[in-house]
Amino acid sequence: LYVPFVLKWEGGYVNDPVDRGGETNMGITRATFDSLASRVLGVTPSDSTFRALTKDQASLFVKYFWDKATYNNSINSQIVAEAVTSWMWGSGYLGLREFQKLLNEEYGFRLKVNGVIEAQTVKAANSISSRALFNKMLERRRAFFLSIVNRNPSQARFINGWLNRLNDFADRHKKKISSEPRQVCSDCPCSDCSCTE
Repeated sequence: LYVPFVLKWEGGYVNDPVDRGGETNMGITRATFDSLASRVLGVTPSDSTFRALTKDQASLFVKYFWDKATYNNSINSQIVAEAVTSWMWGSGYLGLREFQKLLNEEYGFRLKVNGVIEAQTVKAANSISSRALFNKMLERRRAFFLSIVNRNPSQARFINGWLNRLNDFADRHKKKISSEPRQVCSDCPCSDCSCTE
């Protein structure tokens, strides 16, 4: 279900000179394609293979990002796993570093902020209420987008699209988690026990 959501928000080939990501096709930057096409698709990266990218091929990139962002599907919560993958899809390893920073700053963990999701990061994420963590991630992601525009006003033309996508992602999952029972963490690392909210 996550792949269709990602591709719903991605268009075809674009080369917008204002976009810091450069050339993209279905949300995949040319730099990402050039570095991963051989591994993910088994094709040699070139102008023609990049421009001819299909939805089926793009879905394989989403799956690759999913495996990296979730430590091969080790994050227990589907909504958290999708949120982390979304961060990596939109921001690469910077997005994963932001996730690790959130866990450290909001929940008191001492994870390496290296953009590599491994056992310790997964253990930390799995120890927190998915409801609370998801809400914190939405707040952090929104602030991240706004900070991009503050640092580089030329990116303001993209902010509505970024926020609309984030709001759609939030609505998609808030309907789901509103009916879930509240979770209480054991050995909670939170100083204010905010993970039960």
